Amino acid sequence: MDQVLDLDFEKVEFQQYVDQSQLEDWVKSVLKHLKIKKGGVSLLIVSPEYIQKLNHQYLGKDYPTDVLSFSQIEGENIPDHGFLGDLVICLDIAREQAMNAGHSLLDELKYLVLHGILHLMGYDHDPAESGEMTQLEKAVYYKLSGEIIE
Repeated sequence: MDQVLDLDFEKVEFQQYVDQSQLEDWVKSVLKHLKIKKGGVSLLIVSPEYIQKLNHQYLGKDYPTDVLSFSQIEGENIPDHGFLGDLVICLDIAREQAMNAGHSLLDELKYLVLHGILHLMGYDHDPAESGEMTQLEKAVYYKLSGEIIE
């Protein structure tokens, strides 16, 4: 599989907190598990201020969030180029969530990447789906990591 993760940082100092190799391996595992033979994502690690601007601009919500997903998939088809879309993760929120949950920043980033990829594939937090997305992400996370994450 070609490069599956294009990782960038709003601020250079954010690089010290993120292991690109482990995240790329994680994305490969997630895509393989989801039976996506050709695919990739871009990931931008940002500050709360940056993600709040995006959240406001694109979703009309004027507060920072942990992850945003911008899909390149329309309908059921994955494009020929295999690019699924863009993920934006707020480093500070990910760190806080990891600390509150009692697991590592890497585990939190993996969970947020998985969550974001599911959004890129069209899954949503639709109450009519009876928590299908949440159940799927927890099952995939456990299958790939051996860890239960809440």
